[in-house]
Amino acid sequence: MNLGKPPLSVLVLSCLYMAVGAIGFAYHFPRPPAFHHEDVRIEASELLAFVAGVFMLRAHNWARWLAAAWMAFHVVISFPVARQIAIHS
Repeated sequence: MNLGKPPLSVLVLSCLYMAVGAIGFAYHFPRPPAFHHEDVRIEASELLAFVAGVFMLRAHNWARWLAAAWMAFHVVISFPVARQIAIHS
């Protein structure tokens, strides 16, 4: 692993993944009377984005694959709606 400064592109993408994960986690956090089982999957997805961002900053190769898989998953689940495809892409 490289302990030096990450390239600017990696820094920007890592910060973006961490921001999306943290903001999405807070935004989708279930309210007690309206808890659904799908809320757990949504929160896990947002947590994975945050983890990918943190470990990409630490130069872990598997985190890049996690970030790519996370992005591909979001494009696939938004497939029927063109607006969501544009947002997730």
